[in-house]
Amino acid sequence: RKYSAAKVRVNTIRSFLKAIKCGSKFTYQSVPRVLTIWLDMGEDADLRRTESFHKFMAEISRTLQEIPAYKVAFVST
Repeated sequence: RKYSAAKVRVNTIRSFLKAIKCGSKFTYQSVPRVLTIWLDMGEDADLRRTESFHKFMAEISRTLQEIPAYKVAFVST
C-alpha cells in the first residue's frame, strides 16, 4: 500500500513540475509542494529504494534541465 501511494506521489509531482515549466504564475505554490513531497518520501529509507522514488528524482532532474535559467536560480535557492 505504501508503494502504490508512492506512485500517486510521482504522478502528483509530474503535475506540479509541469506547472513550474509552463510559467511562473504557480511557482510559489508548486515549489513548496514538490519539496514537501520530496522530503516526505526521502524520510522513509525503504521508500528511497523503490522504483517510484528513482522516477521521482529523474523527473526533478529532467525538469531542472528543461526550465529557463531564471527559474532554476529561483528553484535551487
